[in-house]
Amino acid sequence: MQLPLRSRPTLQNPDRVHITHSSAEARNMFTSWDLTTRLTFNKANNENNIRRGLQRVAHLRDPENIRAPSPVTSELTIQPEEWEKIRTNPFRFDSLKHLIPDFILEWMESRKNQEEKDKREREEDTSAEAEEEKKKKRRLAEPLVPVTKNSLVPFQANFHGALYEIAHVSPIPLPFFSNDSLQFISARAHSLPWRKYKSNDTKKSGYFIDLEALKKLLRIKYAEEDRLEGLDYVLFVECVNNYMRFETSRDPEGPAGSRAQFTIQHFSFFLNKRHTAKLYTSWKPAELRIRNEQYLEFTGFVQGVYDSEWTKVESRVEFEETMAKARGGSSWHSYPFQSNTTSNSSSSSSHPNQPFPQG
Repeated sequence: MQLPLRSRPTLQNPDRVHITHSSAEARNMFTSWDLTTRLTFNKANNENNIRRGLQRVAHLRDPENIRAPSPVTSELTIQPEEWEKIRTNPFRFDSLKHLIPDFILEWMESRKNQEEKDKREREEDTSAEAEEEKKKKRRLAEPLVPVTKNSLVPFQANFHGALYEIAHVSPIPLPFFSNDSLQFISARAHSLPWRKYKSNDTKKSGYFIDLEALKKLLRIKYAEEDRLEGLDYVLFVECVNNYMRFETSRDPEGPAGSRAQFTIQHFSFFLNKRHTAKLYTSWKPAELRIRNEQYLEFTGFVQGVYDSEWTKVESRVEFEETMAKARGGSSWHSYPFQSNTTSNSSSSSSHPNQPFPQG
């Protein structure tokens, strides 16, 4: 910081000639004064010096009638850092500005204007840099990071957050959990169709993905009365595997929670049965009906209810087989109903797939 030059000598000049306070005692007294006292003294001293200057002019014009004035006295030193503290403290400035000389006020105003100018330039530079950074981010893509895959580990699709949100509002149809559907949802998350849902429950109110519109994007087509949900047995098993992982990840207690356990037990009951693939079209409608009923009123996995449903399935298949034989054919290629009481080990050995978990 550089203060304006003054023509008058100050205490900062060691070579000056002391006029009115040349003694060490006087200098020590003046130096001990606080800033307000020194400013007050300087203001009064400057006013007296002005009067002395006017009297000197009058004396020079008429030395016989007007006596010479006393010598001009010097002002007390105000350090540059003290002026800076006054300038940057609004409260201090307001309380002392009536004591500040005009040339210092002009310097302070000049400093303020320069600082504001520098600030505007910095903000303009920062704004330009920020805009350029935004353009750069819009232009640049995320780096591609290769994923190392283990050929011995089966593929598992990820679940996008939008699925977890809509699951609070509505049951998600099973076809949404095929590997292809889950990958499509994750890849197109930015352009998924959304709609507004209203509910007193905050979890069920707001904007969520539109399942009906998304079904069209996923090309999931099946009639409302289609109890197979448009799935063949192989695709059904794929969807079930993903759906069980999804419900397990939603359960606050993890795999041991009631939601996870019911989902596992529900599907495992049907998929661990003997000749489950061959009988898929017979038991799948019952599976869907029970799943929908549990969504409306959760009663948990009740073994007797499921056993009763399976008995109905077997009775219906047996009746159809009997009718087919009466017509001279066989619809189930001699389905071995007499083997229904075989042990779990023998049932599993005849199943082409690995058994599902039992919970």
